[in-house]
Amino acid sequence: MSATLHMELCATSVRVTLLPNAPSRTQRWLHAWTAHRKHKSGSDRVNGTPAHPVQMPLIEETVAFAPGRATDDPAAAIVQAATQALEAVRARSTAALDGSRVRVRAGMAWAQLHVVPLGFPANTRLPDRQVQSIGQAVANEALGSPAYAHLVRCQIQEDGQHLCVVSLASSLVAGIQALCSSRNLKLISCQPAITEQLASQLLGSARRGDARTMVWTEQDGTSERAQMVNFVRIVSGSAVYAWRTLVPHSTTESAPVLHATVDRFLAAAGAPQDEHLVRCTWPGNAPDQLIATGELHP
Repeated sequence: MSATLHMELCATSVRVTLLPNAPSRTQRWLHAWTAHRKHKSGSDRVNGTPAHPVQMPLIEETVAFAPGRATDDPAAAIVQAATQALEAVRARSTAALDGSRVRVRAGMAWAQLHVVPLGFPANTRLPDRQVQSIGQAVANEALGSPAYAHLVRCQIQEDGQHLCVVSLASSLVAGIQALCSSRNLKLISCQPAITEQLASQLLGSARRGDARTMVWTEQDGTSERAQMVNFVRIVSGSAVYAWRTLVPHSTTESAPVLHATVDRFLAAAGAPQDEHLVRCTWPGNAPDQLIATGELHP
């Protein structure tokens, strides 16, 4: 049975999780037939074949790393950590992983998300090349010359008045691609982890016609919150404002720094102070899982 490897690239650690794919229709039929033969024979094995399907166990490995200096290749350290985590999973796996699929999600230490107003009349249809040029200009302004070392993706929002720009370090993508190729693995996706949750929130807001603010925080390899925090305001299915900032940990309960930052974001975005907050902490306890937080923890 082929498997899927989930790789989560955080600011100071890499987690690789091996998840077996669900059995195919043929495999389920074979299992049902084997179980029927077992019931008739009263044996746990039929012609040397186990009556129950062999399922690869979930295997998880996490490797910490120290981010490289600004003069170094910023992706070198994380690719090396990913290699170590991948090899550790391979060593523990009882089945060959050749040909397995790899899904990669990167934290915001390796990505950027911006939302800008387009400033064109309503219903203006822009060519894809022009949209991409605007997105690249936004990335250039935000990142400076390093923007050219990022893969930039753009999407005009539902209201036609805002552009969402997401960028991911190209050296990181290239390094992970080379790693997968050298291990006979198939890289099927590599994108910022925030994009999937943002897409889900955009859809939910469009269906309800409401306004909400997504507060995206990440774990720093320990149980504490990383200092990088991202905010995105969504109105009727369109991202209309975004912030990315460093929020230090509170030293006392009387100093809810993150709460104060949320208040400043809402004021800057023109949102009411009682706006619905969607609180997301990544990564969760399992691949593609978020930690749903009932309260914002400073």
